[in-house]
Formats: sequence, C-alpha cells, structure tokens
Amino acid sequence: MTERVLDNLISNAIAYSPAGGNIKVIVGHTDGQPEVHVQDNGPGIPPKDLPHIFEPFYRGDVSGSTGHAGLGLAIARRIMTLQGGDIQVTNLAAGGASFCLRLPAHSPRKA
Repeated sequence: MTERVLDNLISNAIAYSPAGGNIKVIVGHTDGQPEVHVQDNGPGIPPKDLPHIFEPFYRGDVSGSTGHAGLGLAIARRIMTLQGGDIQVTNLAAGGASFCLRLPAHSPRKA
C-alpha cells in the first residue's frame, strides 16, 4: 500500500511541476523512523489550502485543475494511518511542495 501512496505523490509532483521541473525522492530517517520525502519545484500549495489538503474531495483552487477528484491525498493519509505511519506536507522556501511519509519502524523478528 505504501507503493500506492508513493505513486500518488510522485504523480502529483509531476502534474504540478513546470515543464523541465525537478522532482526529488529522498529516503532517510529521523529518530529511527524511516521517512520518504517527495519534493517538487511547482507552485507549492496555497497556505489557505494546507490545512485541508488531506480531506476527501478537497481540491483547493480548481482553476489549474488536473481533473482529479480530490481523493488521492485523503486515501494516502488513510493508508499511512492504517499502517501506523503518517503523511505531512509543507511548502519549500524556494518554491514547490514537500510531502513526508513517516513509515512505522518494526523491530526485527526473533528466531
């Protein structure tokens, strides 16, 4: 299911980035918790939309609409919650958006 979330985030980054834009997928960890960041250099998300971006059917300003129904990010949040993880979004200072997936860390199984 995490693959579906990443597919959605990368597809969104492609859709909202300018032609020739840059998309970064950064894998790391914070405090032992795995993270994946998907960043683009598109217009970013208007500050008034940030608190609502994960709500079902929320589409913000539809003038530059990609034709999506507004369910992808709501589904992504639900998937991450069901797995014990999290998803957050921020705007980058240089422009664009950064989505961060925090994945649940599991201890190795004992034999």
